[in-house]
Amino acid sequence: MPRFRDVEGPLGPTIELAVTFTGRESDLAYEIIEGDKKYWIPFSQTTERHGVLKGGEGTIVITEWIAAEKGLI
Repeated sequence: MPRFRDVEGPLGPTIELAVTFTGRESDLAYEIIEGDKKYWIPFSQTTERHGVLKGGEGTIVITEWIAAEKGLI
């Protein structure tokens, strides 16, 4: 569920989410855990990441579009 900061960014409307980082990344995306599911979030749809540690909690600011596409909102 969103822990909101709904802002209009350069990629369009964005949303801030509290997540757990798995520490897994590819060249194009990183993996998070939200609730009991894992999701790959494209770097291109991310404006900020905070607290990026393997298995660590943090926040991400991503486009509303990708959040809706992934079922995060």
